[in-house]
Amino acid sequence: MNYDSNYNADYCSTCGSTGGCDCCGGHEYSACSPDYNPVTVNNSTCPNVDGSTGTGGSSTSSGNSSTINVSVEGNGDGDNDDCCCKNGVKKLLDYLYNRSLDVAPNNQTSSICIYGNIIPDDIETDIACTGSSLLSIDTNPKIQITTITNDIVRAGILGTVSLCSISIIKFKFQLAEADGVNEDANLRKEFFYTQKCKCCCDCGNGVGQALYLNGLGAKYTITIQDTLNGAVIKQGTLGDNQDQVTLIAVDNDIAVFSSLIGTTTVYYGVPTCRIAKFIQ
Repeated sequence: MNYDSNYNADYCSTCGSTGGCDCCGGHEYSACSPDYNPVTVNNSTCPNVDGSTGTGGSSTSSGNSSTINVSVEGNGDGDNDDCCCKNGVKKLLDYLYNRSLDVAPNNQTSSICIYGNIIPDDIETDIACTGSSLLSIDTNPKIQITTITNDIVRAGILGTVSLCSISIIKFKFQLAEADGVNEDANLRKEFFYTQKCKCCCDCGNGVGQALYLNGLGAKYTITIQDTLNGAVIKQGTLGDNQDQVTLIAVDNDIAVFSSLIGTTTVYYGVPTCRIAKFIQ
């Protein structure tokens, strides 16, 4: 990668508009220019330095043309440094926590189940949380979440969970669609896909776009990365060929699906970069 001394070249952007910037492991500027270059050098004269009282003398210098490799390691601009699926998880948990504080006639969050790399076989047939959940949060009499940061969620004596470890957030609300509350619409207002210029090492943005283009309201079978179903060693899935889950909302970082268990609509938030495969 060569240093470009052309003053008029466009500056590098984090999305690589001038030849590409590699945001995975640092920003590499392949065609970046300085604001000002005070020194002029060639192979036959001494340097001319702007601001000096004289110019290069009569002596000569020799040398070969050289290139300078430039690589700048850094954390990026804030949007590019979180590559472990936690942005969408935090946004959904914030949303559910705020909804749990709503009062009538608004619909409150009634429960939240948080799963890591072990997903129960009956996740779509049992309304209750199972023993394999990392956290089982009930809002009766009030939600037990005490802390949500950029890295963890804490639920009092129930424990503290890393946001990076979360594969599925299973949740439901107190009122059903039959009660005149359209939770699907509320979720779509909060979580909607807009294409972003986002340099990150994970593939969440591409999966989010693919789901969005395939269509909201469609049925899906989801294979979740690095997960197992129950005590049986098999791929962790959400939905199957007979009873798929419905895509309710999706943005760059998280997808929300739903299924009907009896008469209760249950929702599942899955970080887009934890989705290894989907079948429509």
